[in-house]
Amino acid sequence: MLAPPCGQCRYGAERVEYCPVSWILMSPPVAHRQTMRRILIPAILLFAVPPAGARPELLVDDYKSAINFSVKATAHTIEGHVISFSSRIHFAPEGGFPQSAEIRFEVADLTTEHDERDLEMLKWLESEKFPEVLFEMVDVAGTGNTRIVEGSLTLHGVTRGVSIPITITTLGKVTTITGEAEIETRNFRLPKIRRALVMSVSPSVLIEFSLVGKLQ
Repeated sequence: MLAPPCGQCRYGAERVEYCPVSWILMSPPVAHRQTMRRILIPAILLFAVPPAGARPELLVDDYKSAINFSVKATAHTIEGHVISFSSRIHFAPEGGFPQSAEIRFEVADLTTEHDERDLEMLKWLESEKFPEVLFEMVDVAGTGNTRIVEGSLTLHGVTRGVSIPITITTLGKVTTITGEAEIETRNFRLPKIRRALVMSVSPSVLIEFSLVGKLQ
């Protein structure tokens, strides 16, 4: 017995037995599932497999990653960290080492876990006028797991070149990027901090970071 036309193709009722859409809809459940499986699985695999030459991206785990800083002051060292940051890091198609990287965060997300000191720090950095810190990778030199990354750092509205030695380690599917760099804040038009002629803060800040994630 002929079924009514499916309304989804050019076939009429007199030829509905040849309509591919109606044939799938009228098929028994098992045959229907098998047919759909043959159609959907190749399509899913097509989108799941990255195209040749695609650069895998490191999806950073925020809970396992950290950007810390420390600076020497009179009689003590001030330590802090970045509460939240975003990153876009792409590796070479064959993996191994990043080809491009961008890390940014809000100045307001810097903290030393001391409210009064943090307010003074944000005032010194003029966080309302210059709310963002941005690092962009420009080039990389060397071979092996540890190389020198050249990049640009924008802080306090000033962009300067920086060189950062970084190390890549991989354990199973987890990739970790670690590194550190000394930043001279006076190069970013930030004055040296002094208080009452008895306390001063070094203009050199040590940045240490560990970015943990999986390549996708």
